[in-house]
Amino acid sequence: MGQAFWVALPLTQNTTSKPIELVGVKVLDVPAGLEVTRYAAFSSEETDGIKLLFPDGSQEFPTWKFKDYSKSPIKLAPKEFSYFYYSARVVVTGEVEGEASRCRYAYRQGGVNYTQDLPCRFSITLEGSE
Repeated sequence: MGQAFWVALPLTQNTTSKPIELVGVKVLDVPAGLEVTRYAAFSSEETDGIKLLFPDGSQEFPTWKFKDYSKSPIKLAPKEFSYFYYSARVVVTGEVEGEASRCRYAYRQGGVNYTQDLPCRFSITLEGSE
């Protein structure tokens, strides 16, 4: 218990003909035994690709070296895939039961706020816990 990991959440795409601004994300169904302690948005250009899962403090993914773009809206042009990706920092608080399966993205278009739920499956299995 107490281990912390960064988990990448689904990539985003603006499928509309108007620009949008991504303003946040939240994992909706955090499994028992995990706690989300922070969300961040990283640039896949700065992190040399998308880092799907890494231990917090890892030399392979030194989050302290990368800018957190979640502090401001992330602008997406029409029909554009984002090269920014959101990640959740999760801490193991007990025996992990199940997996996360849904995330809620918040965005703004034309001054109107929206949310959209997307599938985002991930699970944490610790060695020796099976």
